[in-house]
This record gives sequence, structure tokens and C-alpha cells, in this order.
Amino acid sequence: IRTVLERNPYYWKEGQPYIDRLELIPIADPAARANALLSGDVDLIHNLTGSGIDEVKNSSVASAFVTASTYYSAIQAAVDVPPGNNTDLNLCFAHLFDRKRFLDTVLKGYGTIANDHPFGPNSQFYNKDLPQRELDLDKAKFHHGKSGIGQAKIPIVVTPGVPYSLEMGQLMLREATRAGIPLDIKREPAEGYWTAIAGKRPHFATGFYPRPTYSMYLTLGWRKDAS
Repeated sequence: IRTVLERNPYYWKEGQPYIDRLELIPIADPAARANALLSGDVDLIHNLTGSGIDEVKNSSVASAFVTASTYYSAIQAAVDVPPGNNTDLNLCFAHLFDRKRFLDTVLKGYGTIANDHPFGPNSQFYNKDLPQRELDLDKAKFHHGKSGIGQAKIPIVVTPGVPYSLEMGQLMLREATRAGIPLDIKREPAEGYWTAIAGKRPHFATGFYPRPTYSMYLTLGWRKDAS
């Protein structure tokens, strides 16, 4: 429900911490989160999206603090269960996502287009020579046909618990409809998502916050026996 942290009077560095008390309140809905800030119910929020970015920028009571991050959201395939193990189906999804539209409309330009791996342009491991995957309905239809799935509706699970995943699902559904690919975007509540849904469905929304090393990213996202 909430986390409350009190200042440690015996902290090793004199004069710090700077605040006496910190209260963390989870607000999964991005619109409600922005409204809580603008109404003064909270002092800080994170993960602004869409109209919330403009509302905060135009507000006289709040402002946006922007910094580069290694956080990323994605649709992840569980490759140990069908159809998550269908490479062509996963390539179909990769070409159904309009990354540029997402960046412009959902993030208002505050982000970096990724390329289906956790290494962004600010990483020493970034491969600038790797061709950027883009929206390509012809390629999506080609791989969908090659996957052998047929006209069965393919479920993708999204949730308010993964920042930006609801918008990702909406954009994918938009392009899938244009391409004639049957897609079923299933919205699940944030509560219990990481224990009951993530990793247990063939295709599901996931998000990774910054880790100290990239090997931790790779281990958590791809290693079979990861926690």
C-alpha cells in the first residue's frame, strides 16, 4: 500500500539525509499519477506519459525533470512455451510496432528508440551497425504467414504495472488490424502481475529498471534459471 522511510539521525555523513521523511505511494494509472502531482497530493512522480507530460510542462505548480535512463519497456516472449517459441511470430510482432509514433505521441519525444535488445545508444555495447527494426506491415504479414499460426487470435498481455505497455498494445493492435493479423490485447491489473502473469504467458509486457551491469539485464531477461 505504501512505504514510509524515516531519517536516520545517526547517518554516517553529517548533515544528511536532507529530508526527514519519505512516503512512497504506488499509483499505477499514469493519468491519476499526474493528477496527484498537479493537485498537490504528492510532491514527486515518475513515468509521465502522453498528455500528462504537456500538463506538467504547462503547469505553474510542477515541472518536468528529464534525465537519460536505461529503463526500457518491451513485449517479451516466453520461448519455453508455444507460441512464445515461434520465432516467425515474434518477428511478426517486432515489425508491427511503430516505434517512431510511440516516441512522438506517448513520450512526446522524451525517449530513445530501441532495437529489441537492452543496449541503447548510450551504452558502450551498442551496435550502431545493426539495422534498426521498423514498422513494416509486409514483413509482419510475411512472418505471420510463415509462423503457421493461421487466423487464431494471438493474446498479448499488457498492464498498468508496466509503464507504457498499455499504449504499446494499442499501437500494435492498430497496425495488426491494418495488416489483417488477428491480435488480442489483454489488459491485466497491476496487482499480482509479476507473480501470476509475467513469465507465465507466451507474450507479456515487461519492464526493466536500471541495473548496475548489463550482465544483470541479460541474466534476468534471458537466462533460463533466472529468478
